[in-house]
Parts: sequence; C-alpha cells; structure tokens
Amino acid sequence: MKTPQRAILFVILKIVLTESSGSPRLSCEKAGNHSVPGSCTAYLECSGAGNSNPKPKSCELHQAFSPFLGRCVEETLVKGCNVTLRFADRIQVHVPSLDPICADAPNEYMCANCKTLVNCIDGKAYPSACGSGDFCYNKYESFGSSVCYPGLPKSCVCSEQEVFYRDFYDKEGFFLCDKFGETHMHRCPEGHVFDQEKVQCKSVSGLPACVTPGMFALLEDCSRYYACIVTEDGWLQHEFSCSQAHGPAMYNEESGQCEDPCNWMLPDFECVEEGRFADPLDCRKFYVCTRDAAADTFRKVSRQCPEGYEWEQIVRDGTGRCVPMESEKCKPSYVTQCQIPQNLCT
Repeated sequence: MKTPQRAILFVILKIVLTESSGSPRLSCEKAGNHSVPGSCTAYLECSGAGNSNPKPKSCELHQAFSPFLGRCVEETLVKGCNVTLRFADRIQVHVPSLDPICADAPNEYMCANCKTLVNCIDGKAYPSACGSGDFCYNKYESFGSSVCYPGLPKSCVCSEQEVFYRDFYDKEGFFLCDKFGETHMHRCPEGHVFDQEKVQCKSVSGLPACVTPGMFALLEDCSRYYACIVTEDGWLQHEFSCSQAHGPAMYNEESGQCEDPCNWMLPDFECVEEGRFADPLDCRKFYVCTRDAAADTFRKVSRQCPEGYEWEQIVRDGTGRCVPMESEKCKPSYVTQCQIPQNLCT
C-alpha cells in the first residue's frame, strides 16, 4: 500500500505525463532516461530512438532527475527544481539524537555520516539518506553547505569490495563495501570508536567492545585487562592493570591472574633425529621428523590425532601412536596470544 505522500507524488506524476502526452517533446530521440517537461522529479525510460511507448518513472523522496547524469540525484543538485511545490519533500522527521550535529550550525545542511545529510533548522536535525552512488559532501562551495553528491568525498567511496572502512565524519561509525560496491552503514556502541586496522569497535581507551561476559587481556598490551558484565542498561566494561612492582606481569586469561609472561614461553620442539615425537605444547599433536640429506637438516611437520584421541609416546627413539584420550590427563598447555616484547625475557 502506498503511503499518502507517495500516493500524492504518483498522482502528480500521472497528471504531468497525461497533460504532456500529446507533446512531441516526450518522444524518445535516443535510448536512456530523459526528463519530463514540467516536472523535476519525473523522467522517461526509453528503450531506443523512436520508441512510442516510453515508461514513466519517478525519483524517490528528496531526489530529483538530473538530465545531465540521466538519473535521480539529491534534489539540491538539480537547478530550477522548485522543491517548495513538492508536497512529499516538505515532510521531514525530526531526529533528536542527531541534534548535536546542529549545535554549531542552526540553519544549514550538515553531514551526520557518509550517507546521511542533515537539514539543521533552528538547531534541530532533520536527516535524509543519500541515494545509491551519492555521499554526503561537507561544505561544498557551490551549495554553501553540505550536500549529497555523486562520488564525493573520496573517503566515503568504496575503493575495494568486501572491506570495512571507518566513517569519514563519525568516529563511532563505519561502513561495509559489499561485492557490488554498495555502502552499508553501521555504528559502534556508544563510547566506542571503529578501529579500521583491527576491524573492531574499541572503547575510547582502546578496549575492544564487549560481546561476551568475562575477564579478558588486551592482546596488544596484556599488562592491561578488562571485565565485561551484562547489566540492565547493556554492557558494563571496566579496565584493570597488572602491577609491575615485582617485575613484568601480564594477565593470563586461563588462570585469571597477573603472571610473569616469561614463564609462558615454553620451549619450541626441534628435530634432532628422525621419528615421531610428542608436541610439548599440545598432547593431541605430534611431530614427524625426517632428514633432508641434501640440505643436511631435519624437516619438521606437525600432525594431530583424530578427534577424541591423544598422542602416546612409546619410547624416545621416535615411536608413538594415537590412543583414546584421557580427558583428565590430556590438557593442552596454555599458549598466550599476548604480544610479548622481544627482549623482555632475555
């Protein structure tokens, strides 16, 4: 069912086309989209030259047809389009959450993000979405303020497909460029900003957004850790720091304590003879060591027992086998994902 505004717009378009149907100017001179005399929101879709049955089309709300581009664009880009006569375009919805954008611009157009243009009237925000291929262009001189514009600014345009980008205007916002080059806007939780390199929302202090309850180390700096708690008002996030009074300390998520990270650095297995040998870090895995005579070195290949089995080293000469796992006995050693400074434990 059409909304009243859309229904009125459709009737206006029908009247314009009906009144102009006898005019030779409505005939198709060539294939493509062509403007309709007397209307800046309607256009004709022509399949070819001489087509006597062109298809009437109408632009979406807040858009107008550009004869130069041959498509619908932001209405302010089409000169001479008298929007005051368009009933549908006079209907605007106030969105209080966007009012801060209008705090310093009480009566002009502003950009909320790459795809949202805000009409600021007496400090109140009346937003509208930019159409496909158009982006909110801030302070465009020809219009005196922001405007939805094709292909600008470049920071809002998808340069690669299937990639996330931080929004040019909103530090809490980001967008996904899909495989068709279309932009899909998203926003981080309140108090968080989008980290484009890590592709995640982080708090202003650099903590990742909470997605599950618990205590977690900040992997880039595990001397810091944080709690994620679910409350009635959403996530509560609180940061802690390990004391460095008695030497280097980092948070171990497995034990839930601040520990000396140098104790986490278990020795890596090195092949010194041929055979199959247990992985010292994971009881489910083993290494196959074979000698490369040409290079005079050993080749090491990691293998894992099937699900529900663990590696049993028979003797130290490289003989072993996979046996049913004893759940209480087989526990893979904790391997930290924290970034430990290179010279910390030397």
